[in-house]
Order: sequence, then structure tokens, then C-alpha cells
Amino acid sequence: MVKYKNISLIILIIFCICSAYSQRIVKYAENLGPAVNSDCDELMPVLSPDGNTLFYCRGECAGNIGGQDIWMTRKDSNGAWVDAWNLGTQLNNKFNNFVASITPDGQKLLLGNVYAADTLIDRGISISHKLETGAWSIPQKVNIQDYYNLNQQSSFFLTNDGNVLLMTIERDDSYGQKDIYVSFRMKNGDWSVPMNIGPVVNTFGDEFSPFLASDGISLYFSSNGCGGFGDADIFVTRRLDSTWLKWSKPENIGPDINTPGWDAYYKISPSGDYAYFVSTNNTFGQGDIYKIKMADPVRQVPEVLVKGLVINYKTRLPLGAAVVFRNAENNELFGTARSFPNTGDYQIVLEAGVKYSYRVELQGYISAYGIIDLSTVNEFQEIENDIELIPVGDSLRCIRNIFFETAKHDLSDEAKFELNGLADLLLSHPDFALVITGHCDSTGTEAFNRILGFKRAEEATQYLIEKGIEQTKIAYRGLSWTSPVATNKTTFGKQLNRRVEFVVFKSEK
Repeated sequence: MVKYKNISLIILIIFCICSAYSQRIVKYAENLGPAVNSDCDELMPVLSPDGNTLFYCRGECAGNIGGQDIWMTRKDSNGAWVDAWNLGTQLNNKFNNFVASITPDGQKLLLGNVYAADTLIDRGISISHKLETGAWSIPQKVNIQDYYNLNQQSSFFLTNDGNVLLMTIERDDSYGQKDIYVSFRMKNGDWSVPMNIGPVVNTFGDEFSPFLASDGISLYFSSNGCGGFGDADIFVTRRLDSTWLKWSKPENIGPDINTPGWDAYYKISPSGDYAYFVSTNNTFGQGDIYKIKMADPVRQVPEVLVKGLVINYKTRLPLGAAVVFRNAENNELFGTARSFPNTGDYQIVLEAGVKYSYRVELQGYISAYGIIDLSTVNEFQEIENDIELIPVGDSLRCIRNIFFETAKHDLSDEAKFELNGLADLLLSHPDFALVITGHCDSTGTEAFNRILGFKRAEEATQYLIEKGIEQTKIAYRGLSWTSPVATNKTTFGKQLNRRVEFVVFKSEK
């Protein structure tokens, strides 16, 4: 890869439009060491969603298949990176290969250039899926309308929701050499014509290595057209609206990272604790990958790693299925995780501060659904969330309960979400019927709670009828406090007892 040289000081003074540098955000950069870096060129680090796997590009070097190759490493039990290895002919050939992004479920890689068998046929990007064996599929071309690049080099970044693609390419409307462009996923799965994000960010020089932090606002990139401390420096700009065309004046992130050398490919780890970047300053050879501790005041919006198993409820065997996550408030699609059929494992990285719903559908099984509430989470977490799918052939099964406030029968948003899933289940299985039972805690008299339990069951029944379920398919009743599932001596126990239970069964023809 070409490293861009300094442009004369006079030109920098005339044309520089960027801030001197932003507040200090990091300290004490650390070279990842010889397990990762070599006397060759290490570039383009990309971390897996759990932060335990690192993909990167190594320039022409012994051990490469040809040109630039994709290498990877993993952390051992002590958190140290093991000796890296070449991915081999799965994703490498005699041309230049690199990983641009990885999806939040860890199962898709966005790759530079377009593949065809053992060759590259075009510039652009491709996508590869992780197979059940752990290998990667043959990369398939990603279609971008009117895509062309007048430069020999490019870099890309796919946002976590999979709907926005940032790229650095050179086109007829570029302000200098490579500029940052934005493209949007269309309904047919293709991508829109790339749009230049404008002269506030792009300069007469080269802009490259875009990375959007998890806040969806802070865009880190490298430039040699904005002045700074060396050949190329890392900057941050912030998105000002939803057009992706209005940005704040870029700020140099300062001398803790930017050196007299060439600095680029800044990435923040999923936990928000470290940033990774490439520098040519004080290296084993050419470019090396470094990490640096993030200072608390400027950490990115935290992310949450959700992982678990999808299994058959009856046999406990693993299942391969898609787990679709949406914003529970507006139903906007966030992303999809896919479990491996041979293990049942799935994982996805979700942004904190949001309440999510998820749904799993698989032929021959009753759909599963649920809520993962991250609205109050403010730090990196790992959440285990196993999902059990019930075979359609089971004649009787309790479905997830819904809960109520003390002495009330109004349906909460969470209750309505559960009922929506139940309605979908009943509509898709006309031979299913339902028994609804309302329960209470021990607050109040038995007579009062019997009526309250009935009203809770009635409220759920009426909601399902409004969703299109035939009244003849539903039977409901109230049982007061006579069937607790937890102690009534604690607040949490009482909360579990204020519930409506559902039992689905096959109706007789």
C-alpha cells in the first residue's frame, strides 16, 4: 500500500480547514507485538463483535499467497493475541485482499474488491458468509449503483444496522484524491449511487480508513490534506443530521496517537476500552497495529454482546435459525443473528440505551419472541439469552406470561408485544386454541383479586380478538391469588405472581 508523503507547509497553511487537535482521548499506545506485527506492512485491523478475533491485512510478505493477504489472530485465555495465521485460499488469492467490516453477528465479512473463482474481476466490494464448518463462503459481489473508482485504492465501512456504507474512493466530483462517500441500502438489497459527504470533511488530499463509532455520529478517518503531526493523521468529525451530508469541522485526535509517521485505520473495540490503529512510527517493519487505552470522558456509546443457543425445546438439540432484532419502540429493524445448525450458537452486538424485541421463526416450530431491555445499560456487557423453539406437533404448551402493576389490569407495551407474537402464532396455526388465566399477588381481599384476575385475562382476550383471533378459539378465567409461582413475601415475588398465563393446544376438529 502506498503511504502518502507530506505536502509542503505553505500549501497546508493555505488549505487546512481542520481544527488543530481535539481533547486528549487516549494514552500509552502499545504495539501488539510480534505475534501480530512483522517486518512487513500490517494494515486495516477489524475486530470481531466480541473483541476476541482480529482480522487484518498484511502487505506483500513471505507467507502470503500474493499481494496483500488477509491474516487473523485470536486472544488466548489470558487475553493475549496468539501467533497470527494467513486465512489461506478461502479469501486470499494473488491479488490484494482485505476485510473492510464484519457484521454484528460475526457471520459476514465485507471484503475489498470483487472475486470470481481465484481471481478479481472488478473493483468494489464482496461479502462472504461463515459456513457451518467455520470456513468462509466464496465471496459474492455487492452491487453499488454507478460504482467506479479512479484511484487504485479504496476502503469501506458498513454500519452496525447494515443500512449505510461509507467508502473512500476517487470520483469525478472528488475534491482532491480519495474522498469519503456514503451509500444507502435500497429495498432490493443493492446500494445507492455514492454521494460525496462534502468539503467540510474532504480536502484536496486523500481521505481514507473511515470508522463510525457505535453512537452512529462520530466518524473517524485519516487524511493527509488537513495538516497535523505527520504524513497522515487521524481525525474525528460528527454527523449533524440524517442526510449524512452535513458534518462538523474535523478535529485532529492529537499527539497521543498521531505521530511524525503515517497513522490510520482507527477502530474502537466493542467494549469501548481500547482503540486500535496503524502507525509507521517505531515499528517492527513498515506499518504496525497498536492499541491504546481509552480515557473515560470520551468513550463511545457502549455496546452489548448478546449470545446464546437456539435449541429444540423437546430434544434439547441445536437448531439453525434467524434471530431478528428490532427496536421495540418503533419496530425498526436493527439486525439479524443466525445460529449454526451444528451448535445452535448465535451472537449479535446491540447498542446500549435501547429496548429491543427479537423473533425467531423456523419451519416446523412455534415462533419464539421476546424483549431484551438495554434502555438503562450504560457500559459494555455480555448477556446470555438461550432460545427454545417448540415443535408444532406438541399438543400442549405454556407460552410466555405477561405481567401487571399492582391492582391494575392495563396492558403494558411489553405485554402488547407478547400478545402480538401470540396473535401471529394463532393466525398461522388455525388448529390452535388458547386458555388464558389471570392471576394476582396477595395484596387486597380474595374477592377483589378474583375480579382483578378475571379483568386481566379479559383484557388480554379482548386485545387478541382485536388482532383477528376468533373469540371461539379463546377461553379465559380469573384465579385470584390461589396459584402463585413465587413467594408473596417479597416485591419481586409479587411481581411474578401478577400475571396472565397462556396455554396453547390443538383444538379438536
